[in-house]
Amino acid sequence: MKASFFVLFVFCLLAARPAAFAQGAVETDRDDFVETTLFAVSQVERISSDFIQERHLSMLKKGTVVKGHFYYEKPDRLRWEQTEPVAGGFVVNGLSLKRWGEDGKVETTVLAREPAFGLFVNQVFAWCKGDADWLSKRYDIRVISRSPPVVKLMPTIKAEKRYLDHLTITFSEDRSYVRMVDIQTKDKDIIGTTFVNTSINPPLSKDVFEK
Repeated sequence: MKASFFVLFVFCLLAARPAAFAQGAVETDRDDFVETTLFAVSQVERISSDFIQERHLSMLKKGTVVKGHFYYEKPDRLRWEQTEPVAGGFVVNGLSLKRWGEDGKVETTVLAREPAFGLFVNQVFAWCKGDADWLSKRYDIRVISRSPPVVKLMPTIKAEKRYLDHLTITFSEDRSYVRMVDIQTKDKDIIGTTFVNTSINPPLSKDVFEK
């Protein structure tokens, strides 16, 4: 599920329309692009979205398609749920972690007892909050295209470089939302995720973050 986590926190970083653009600002270089995007992220309180993920893995002859949805609420609530072809997912609510598989059996624990899992969750929240320092220390960001808007993220941290080659993120033409996130691993695995039915700052029931 590592790739799925990575897709999620990249989407959280880039989910909202950059407010500076909406006010007529003109981004002139990569730093401006990142700055305006991070500013927009800092304004996001909640996210709801469906996703369609195509996985082409080197160990498998055929690609697979995974569908599901996720919810995020600032500062520390998260639900990532896969619905097809098999069910499974997890919910983070503060320090509490609940996860389940196809049988629906829920395992409840705390993030402190799951250091590897907790690392990914903490990364999700760091991206969702638009932590500029965290981002600049971990990625070389390249603007590939401005129409349509496309950026490429190259990892600079050794641990991440071991499995991740790069990510490519495609925005809608008006940069109001992320349309696609494509991940390529060092093993030449390709995971492409398209986000649909995305809603920024929708009302969310507290039950969403329970299982």
